[in-house]
Amino acid sequence: MIQKFTFIILFIFTTSFLNAQIINESFEGAWSPNPSGWYQEELDGGSGSGSNQYWQKSTYDGSWTPSPSGENGPNNVPDGSSVAWYNNYDATEGQIDQLYTVDIDLSATTNPTVSFYAYYENGGSIDFFLIASKNGGTTWDTISSTMPETGTSWKQYTYHLPEEYKVANARFGFQITTNGNFYDVWLDNIILFGFI
Repeated sequence: MIQKFTFIILFIFTTSFLNAQIINESFEGAWSPNPSGWYQEELDGGSGSGSNQYWQKSTYDGSWTPSPSGENGPNNVPDGSSVAWYNNYDATEGQIDQLYTVDIDLSATTNPTVSFYAYYENGGSIDFFLIASKNGGTTWDTISSTMPETGTSWKQYTYHLPEEYKVANARFGFQITTNGNFYDVWLDNIILFGFI
């Protein structure tokens, strides 16, 4: 009986230790101009109407600061009180922007997995993807299909990174191509985990 009990404790301890969170980002810290451990890059300034936009921190305490220009946005936050917000409503149509991590060493990680919450209320599918790099951001690959509308609630997405991203200078992030419609994009509670 004692031997069986010891085995159970050892199994729980080992499993908890190996299944590690490598990144846990809820955007609660300061942005200057980016959150710590993240970069932004504009790939295309677009050619339609609107103004240049970028990912920003937005905080909810019953209303959003800064406030969205289009719809009211979500009425809650998955984790904490702040999120990453993209002002699609005011953006130049066709503008392409990325928000992505610094280099992450995934070389000793088994089954690296990215989980996050997104909110995009309505207005048709937007070109919004999870992206990843296996060479420190020199080139990027699309990991997810275009994310659909979430309706009036947050939706959680989970994606496994393929084996080729188990390198010492892996990166992952998000890419958006704006369509200038009424609805913005919101991100929160981004977790990268895997067995190490």
